[in-house]
Amino acid sequence: FHGVKVDGSFVADIGRESQAEAIVAAVVALAHNLGKRVTAERVETAGQLAFLNESGCDAAQGYLLGRPETAEAIGRALKQAA
Repeated sequence: FHGVKVDGSFVADIGRESQAEAIVAAVVALAHNLGKRVTAERVETAGQLAFLNESGCDAAQGYLLGRPETAEAIGRALKQAA
């Protein structure tokens, strides 16, 4: 395997459950000790993203960062940005 994804159920509880925060931080540390990158799923708040950044998480995905789009819509957005 090339990387580890933190399940969104743990990410959703960041800021509400100290156990979820401990699990996320432990998963990030373990993955990094194995030389793997970590992606967090279901990031929906700035607080979650801040905690993930502080924990050293490598990447994030979720509604805070962008809604799912069709390939055509992504292509149009990339052309406009170029």
